[in-house]
Amino acid sequence: MKITTFLFYVLTCIIIMGCTSSDSDEVEAFNFSITSISTEEGKVGDTITIRGTNFSPIASENTVTFDDVTATITSATTTTLDVIVPQLSRGISTITLIIQGVSQTVGTFSVSIDDYKYIAVANNRAVYSIGNLSGETVLLGNIEHSESRSIKTNTISNTETKIFVITNYYLSDRLELLVYDKSSGQTTEVPLEVPSTLEGPYKSIAALVWNEQTSLLTGLLNTNEYDDETEYHIININPTTYEVIDTGITTPLSGSPLLSFVLANNKIYYSAVSIDSDVDRDLVEVDLAANTASLYYFNNYPNGIWRLSKTNNTNNLLAFRTIVGTYNVIPISIDFAQNTLVDITPNNGYTLVHLTGKSFYDPNTNQNLNVIGDYNIGYTLYKFNESSEELVNLDLSTGDYFSLYIVGILE
Repeated sequence: MKITTFLFYVLTCIIIMGCTSSDSDEVEAFNFSITSISTEEGKVGDTITIRGTNFSPIASENTVTFDDVTATITSATTTTLDVIVPQLSRGISTITLIIQGVSQTVGTFSVSIDDYKYIAVANNRAVYSIGNLSGETVLLGNIEHSESRSIKTNTISNTETKIFVITNYYLSDRLELLVYDKSSGQTTEVPLEVPSTLEGPYKSIAALVWNEQTSLLTGLLNTNEYDDETEYHIININPTTYEVIDTGITTPLSGSPLLSFVLANNKIYYSAVSIDSDVDRDLVEVDLAANTASLYYFNNYPNGIWRLSKTNNTNNLLAFRTIVGTYNVIPISIDFAQNTLVDITPNNGYTLVHLTGKSFYDPNTNQNLNVIGDYNIGYTLYKFNESSEELVNLDLSTGDYFSLYIVGILE
């Protein structure tokens, strides 16, 4: 009887201890954390990185979905997952990570078809980005001015961090540079002092460009913008001190206003209403290395040259010519070797709201870029060179008399 009682006691203790052990050793629920995603925008096929803790180092034990589409994981550690963006429609998808049946939202991802974006400035001083393939147009900010002055579109100049442009002051000797910081979106108004060597009643900076060789702004200054004919003085502006420097180079007499302006191969080319007082409207070439300026005549000069841009061929420029009596333009190639201008697509009938202003040369595609059309028919990103042209519709809604000028590639 005593033995039976002892055994019963032992078994009871074992059962009680077993239950106690089971309760204390209960497995905690699995969990993981997400700290960041490398980018929230990209293209199908791009690789993104999800960072966090307690991921599985075995790729197949992690599941990443974009909405309901499962993505391929190319690399996995306990803190990072490298994921290839799957085939998705353009738009915003929700990224979800699932490990051991536990699901968490990583964030959202915007799918784009663009390789990169352009930065553009409108004549109303608004700043936009434009997708190079999609034409998606996004307002980034505004180049503010305390007096809401208009800008001179041939002076819009772009650097990696800033946009520079000259404001319009009619019947005034006042010169002002607007400096737009692309990071902060803030604008600084900088008054410019002209050297005493450049005297005149109504001084004006008609054109400006960022010179990558000198890291200075280079432009054309005339001492009286209301003269029917004027000679331009080549100036530099220090982008830090804003000192205006007279280079000593003076151009031949040309008509006013300036039509178009470009810096290519360390040479400035510009067209104006009338050059050398004749009925033709040829170009002026300014060689910055040789400190010389000279006229350039062509065998078949058209009715004005607009929107000049460089190409990857040192003997050529791209531009538009106008169809007489209209705002329609035809893209042309300027061939310095043959001394001729060639229509690229003579029957297109493209329209520019404002003829003056800059083109942009895209070195990635070797194309001249302009925004054509107006608010009635819609705006289009027009790309062309000597052998091809491409049209990309822009999702852009504006008011009348709106023009948009591409000035660079968004960094």
